[in-house]
Amino acid sequence: MNRCKASLGILIGLILLCIFSLVTLRIEEKNYLAMIEKLEESLETGTTEQALLAFDELKNYSENYDNIIGIFVDGSELNEIKLIISGLQPMIINNHEDIS
Repeated sequence: MNRCKASLGILIGLILLCIFSLVTLRIEEKNYLAMIEKLEESLETGTTEQALLAFDELKNYSENYDNIIGIFVDGSELNEIKLIISGLQPMIINNHEDIS
């Protein structure tokens, strides 16, 4: 009987962990996309200074995002995002035509 209780407790714990991870992923994804949209908006309508401020905010949040999401997602997929983001700053400064 104790083994059944322990097994049931472990199963419930795993289910709760899965639900928690999905909620966390969803919240972090929404925040990250909001920052990307803010950067896009500042690129389209704002000045270079506004775009650089939005980029710095995105870059700072990106480190926190990688730490949290890296628990649940393979890190190699996050490295591609880091690489793309790192190439944005010179493009913003130079007002490159393909920035969007």
